[in-house]
Amino acid sequence: MAIDIVNVEEMLNQRPRPFELIGLQALNPARDPYRAVLLQPTGVIEANDVRVGHADPALGHALCSGFLSTAVEAHADLAVAPEYCVPWSVVDEIIDGRHRPPVGALWVLGCESIPPAEIQALAERCNIGGQCEFHHEALDPRQVAQKRYVDPLLYVFWVKDAAEHAVLFLLVQFKTVPCRDYRDIEQTSLCVGRSVYAFNRGLGKMSLLSIICSDAFDFTGYVDQAHINCLLIHIQLNPKPAHADYAAYRARLCAVGTNNDVELLCLNWAQNIKEVKVGGKFAEWNNVAGSAWYAPPAKFGGEDGLIDELHHRGLYYSVLAQRWHSFFLNYEGQILQLQKQKLLFPGEQALAPKNFVAVEERFTWSSDTNAWEPGAIAHDGFALALVSYQEIADPLQHASQASPLAVERAIEILVGPRGNPGNWYAVNELDSFQLDRDQESMRRVTVHQEVDLTRPGVAYRRSRLQRAQDAIGLAGQHRCGT
Repeated sequence: MAIDIVNVEEMLNQRPRPFELIGLQALNPARDPYRAVLLQPTGVIEANDVRVGHADPALGHALCSGFLSTAVEAHADLAVAPEYCVPWSVVDEIIDGRHRPPVGALWVLGCESIPPAEIQALAERCNIGGQCEFHHEALDPRQVAQKRYVDPLLYVFWVKDAAEHAVLFLLVQFKTVPCRDYRDIEQTSLCVGRSVYAFNRGLGKMSLLSIICSDAFDFTGYVDQAHINCLLIHIQLNPKPAHADYAAYRARLCAVGTNNDVELLCLNWAQNIKEVKVGGKFAEWNNVAGSAWYAPPAKFGGEDGLIDELHHRGLYYSVLAQRWHSFFLNYEGQILQLQKQKLLFPGEQALAPKNFVAVEERFTWSSDTNAWEPGAIAHDGFALALVSYQEIADPLQHASQASPLAVERAIEILVGPRGNPGNWYAVNELDSFQLDRDQESMRRVTVHQEVDLTRPGVAYRRSRLQRAQDAIGLAGQHRCGT
């Protein structure tokens, strides 16, 4: 089914009570950066023909309510949570006024599933009650009668009415394409929509639009028209976020967007999600997270110090499709607070900063305090990767604490650089910084987030570390011989 890209401003103007969008700070074309907070949750999910969401409702509520409190306290301009994440009990807190975004902020919240009739009733109550405005596209009556739930993305932002009064607006976008799994859960249970909402579209403006997980299957054909001057957001609950079917639109984006102002944020759940089964048993996903922020070549300068600093704070740099920058989130459950450069701004572009992103704070969940706690250390897993290579473990671990990039270069020259002799050490020339083409698996030796031996990045790292250990062994044999 074809999707319909709807301009938010037009939708607001066409309502019985017209509204005007209050300018969004993240989409304000100014030189000053904005603040983004991203939720990458972990835990146990329930996914069946009745509902999809947190298996432990109390924990899910605490995680997501705490996330929104963090976003408010940080005065974040953009807050994003992945697919099937935010419970409707937390949405009730937004409606009741416990959580309200700052004026000019945008919350992009993947919510737990909800029956079509319930979301229709919620929209009616909100619009009658006057606490906020609530909008979603009209659903197909046949689907409403036959399907169990919708997969909603909830935008929360501020508008103003004809009297210039600020009004909180809740805009729901429904998933447009069911995912494919061996049980066909969404094929049989999901009521789909067709509208994809776009903010701030227009010549010379900076826009934003989002897709939900398997919407990616049909989005490739829309990349050409949708990507210009745009921040694209892709929220997921996906054990294989880089599967070819999900990544096809990214390949198209890399092909047509290289010289344009465009960025892509993919936000998934954390690694090693568990799925509750009948009888209290669990299915282990053994999944990667794969959350990343992507940008075309001109958006990042690639300075050594920036790459190392990001690494130590849990944001790992690699290169996609030979030229595109990618910044992967540490795979653990977390809230990541970022300072982001704007997608574009007027004036001398030669003076545009090339640091792209900085990590301001990292929060992890404490089961002892039942709260998000700041100051968390991001573990890159390099020590675990070195366990089987004891002869080189200590010096490489010590070197990586000073500069992970220096370790990558040292091993690169040992195995034979792929780049030109004059610039083999440039980050975009280092083979270990190139993402695997088929699964976007990170090859970097100093980023050992994946442990599944079938993942291409794991095999690549093992081969490189073995080569380094063999080289040390040969040097030891030579000393013995003399």
